[in-house]
Amino acid sequence: MSLRSHPAAAGDGDGETVDELLARVRGMVPPALGAAGAAEGFSGWWKAIAAKLETLPTCVSDLSSHPCFAKNALCRELLQSVAATLSEAAAIFRNLTATMPP
Repeated sequence: MSLRSHPAAAGDGDGETVDELLARVRGMVPPALGAAGAAEGFSGWWKAIAAKLETLPTCVSDLSSHPCFAKNALCRELLQSVAATLSEAAAIFRNLTATMPP
C-alpha cells in the first residue's frame, strides 16, 4: 500500500486539531516503514530511513505528552512538517519503484 493511498495521508493540516494531526502522523508511519522495507534499490539508504522511522512514534509520543502540546503553535507546525516529509517519502518511493526494472 502506498503512503498516498493510505487514509492517514489525507487532510490539509489547517482544519485539523492538533490531536487529529497527531493521529494522522501516527497513521502514516507504518506504511512508510513498509515502503522503506520493501525498497530494493539503495538498500542501505532505505535501511537508514527505516531506522529513523522506527524512532518516530516514540518521539511523537514524547512531544504529545508535553503539557503545552495542544496550545503550542510550534507543535502543530512540527507535526505538519513531519506529515509533509512522510508524504514526500511516499512520492520518492513511488518514483523509485516506477523507474526500477521488474
